[in-house]
Amino acid sequence: MQKACSHVIKDSDRANDRLKEVNKVLDQLRSAIQLLFVQLGCDSGPIESMLGGEGGLTDNNIMIYLGQVEQRTTELLYKLFFTKLKVGDAKLVCGEIKKKKKIVIPSPSGE
Repeated sequence: MQKACSHVIKDSDRANDRLKEVNKVLDQLRSAIQLLFVQLGCDSGPIESMLGGEGGLTDNNIMIYLGQVEQRTTELLYKLFFTKLKVGDAKLVCGEIKKKKKIVIPSPSGE
């Protein structure tokens, strides 16, 4: 009986240690996602109103924040793409798109 109890206590201690490690990693991820969210200029207003003013990023809403980060990243990539088109890298950018996505972008002269 004593051995079984000792074994259970050791298993419990290992599980608690593992839980602490996982929580530490999750805290680091939450911090990094929050930093990305702010640096990308994402708006937390819609998230807060949808969640009833819940304070900040939590385990329950982390995927919503990641969705906003993804959306904002996509917007910025499109801006970069169109900026390159305006600057004169159109042939390079369009060539990459034609190879990868099979999208044809007509030239401004109509050719």
